[in-house]
Amino acid sequence: MYSLSCHDQSEILLPFLVALSEAGGTAAVWFAPDKPQQDDVQLSQTVEVLEERIMNLETIYVSLPEVDQPLLLTETDT
Repeated sequence: MYSLSCHDQSEILLPFLVALSEAGGTAAVWFAPDKPQQDDVQLSQTVEVLEERIMNLETIYVSLPEVDQPLLLTETDT
């Protein structure tokens, strides 16, 4: 009667365990949500909004009249 020793059993099981873990890793990558891509889209939209705000501020600044002396607020102005 032939019996498998511990060393023989690990030689048989090891390739199957490696194949199963590789398949599990591949499946995890395939079925993982595309979260980084969604974050990239959101960041790009945020950058576009900030660029638009900066352009608006630049337009406001350029349209302001030049003032030689700073304007001082008095109590009657508030």
